[in-house]
Amino acid sequence: MFRVLMLVNLVVAAASATTFYGRYHTQGAVSEFLGLVYEMVTLDAEQGVATWLSSLLWAVIGVVALFYSLAARRFSLSWGFFAAVGLAASLDEYAELHERLRAVGERMQPYLPFQVSYTWVLPGAVIAVVVVAVLARLVLSLPGGARGLLVVAGLIFLTGAVVLETLAGALKDGYGGTAGLLYWSFSQAEELLELTGVSLALSALLSLTAWDPTHHALRVMV
Repeated sequence: MFRVLMLVNLVVAAASATTFYGRYHTQGAVSEFLGLVYEMVTLDAEQGVATWLSSLLWAVIGVVALFYSLAARRFSLSWGFFAAVGLAASLDEYAELHERLRAVGERMQPYLPFQVSYTWVLPGAVIAVVVVAVLARLVLSLPGGARGLLVVAGLIFLTGAVVLETLAGALKDGYGGTAGLLYWSFSQAEELLELTGVSLALSALLSLTAWDPTHHALRVMV
């Protein structure tokens, strides 16, 4: 599953890079066409293919976790919380709800020894810590393979969503805009890491379900 999802992610990333390069090295109608395609496939578009893909992946995570909350012999409430996180993240990807956290981040900013351009990252990091704390016992209770994949998925996702997002904001402030190639590279890498993390998390969750040929039924390992 992860390989299939990553193939889709890489195809979208390749389309983004190709059209980004192509629109600046062509002229006339071709350049305009590539520009229109780029706005649809670029990984950091507010409403584009990557956003829809990420929203879909989060929604599936939410549905799978909800199923596990109903089937689990223990940690059913934690699975329910996991489902809520997935569905909320899906809505956020589509509606850009995290942007509304800017005001909260701006109030937190004076207490930090450094400046952050995208201030929503500050309350976002706090929310991430809370989510990790609440789900820690659940994740640690899972079989080794799924547990390890979820931990790695979380690290990959947070590296993109917090670390690279913060660095991209610093580049934006330093160069006075968002058109630079370096900023573009960071923003694309950030979104690709987020997609990778979500894809890996979904694959980890799905690995907890297997077909039992003896009883001709799904076996859920939660």
